[in-house]
Amino acid sequence: MEISKIITISFSIVLLLCITVFIVELLVPISLKKDFNVVCNTYKEVAKRNGGITVEEKDALLIALEKLNLQSIDISNITLVSTKGYEEDIIFEVSATYSRSLLTSIFERDERELVFFYSRTFSNRRLVN
Repeated sequence: MEISKIITISFSIVLLLCITVFIVELLVPISLKKDFNVVCNTYKEVAKRNGGITVEEKDALLIALEKLNLQSIDISNITLVSTKGYEEDIIFEVSATYSRSLLTSIFERDERELVFFYSRTFSNRRLVN
């Protein structure tokens, strides 16, 4: 095999590897955002059904988001159970930060932070006797 073919094949493999790493780095935050939305939507449905969430459910939401390797999780603006009357607005807001190292060139990486935000407002449909 000629040296030029070896160099060409080696360069092609390195280039293909770089493109693959770049694509994977683009897909990871998209997948993480989807998982973040699924977790938040699950607890939003609980809040919708119960007229808010309990402190235990709020802690479970925090644990579920920490399992996704998210930092700076803020779930302070969530309506708790029995604090709102019928037809009053329930607020469900969650924000979190994801830190990652992004490939900027072949041998350089840059630290980036992505902020995920989930916000829903809905009416309380639960009657309390």
